[in-house]
Amino acid sequence: MNWVRTATHPLRTLSPSDSDYSDLDFLPDLVGSARVVALGESTHRVHEFYALRHRMIRYLVTELGFTAVVMESGFPEGLAVNDWVLGGPGSLDTVLSDGITYHMGKCAEMRDQLT
Repeated sequence: MNWVRTATHPLRTLSPSDSDYSDLDFLPDLVGSARVVALGESTHRVHEFYALRHRMIRYLVTELGFTAVVMESGFPEGLAVNDWVLGGPGSLDTVLSDGITYHMGKCAEMRDQLT
């Protein structure tokens, strides 16, 4: 039988705006040479899950060079988000209400992540 080895890594903060990533130093070893990293949560609209995901995405982009972020949402709706992020038309409020499914656009954390 194969056993999965787990480890805990205490986090200094969940704040996505904090640029001290020293507590995430374990991620390069965990990610290795992977070019796709999946981040998920056990339920939607939980502040702590969204804050941690936002912080980890910032780390993956700024420190490990990842260049794309894919969100859980409908494909056609996601196109509007992609267009807006790349400087296209629309307002943030419209993108949040119409571009992100499962009502996740109603969360302040999602607003922060998109901006």
